[in-house]
Amino acid sequence: MVSTSGPMNHARGALKSSIQRWVWKKAEQVLKHGERECVCGYWPTAVGKYLAALVRTGAYPLETAFPKYSVEDMLALLDCFHHPFEGGCAFCAVDWTVQVNCAINLTANHFDGLCLDCMEASRPKHGDVDADYWQQLGSINGR
Repeated sequence: MVSTSGPMNHARGALKSSIQRWVWKKAEQVLKHGERECVCGYWPTAVGKYLAALVRTGAYPLETAFPKYSVEDMLALLDCFHHPFEGGCAFCAVDWTVQVNCAINLTANHFDGLCLDCMEASRPKHGDVDADYWQQLGSINGR
């Protein structure tokens, strides 16, 4: 299990928020505006089937899955998302696979830079960044 202290916890939280934002964005729009804008009445079923397909991946709900898996594993689980495109009217006929792939890609882009393991390795070992710095500059075998 991944450490949940300091920058690690913050980084995981940011990635979790990214996943949540993008898997929920279109579903939220359909739920908010479905009664007014959906002409076929299929909007509750469309969102319900989408959420059921997300749950089947094992990566959703995030509050249950995040403590069990690394972010990379979460993205791999979401990559297994399968939900056949179902039509309704133009409003509720959403290609949910595109939405999930968007969530995967946008979240994966947050991995630019240091990986979480590198961030953990760079944390102060003795509680003081300055002490760690000077210890690294200290002599080795008298040199």
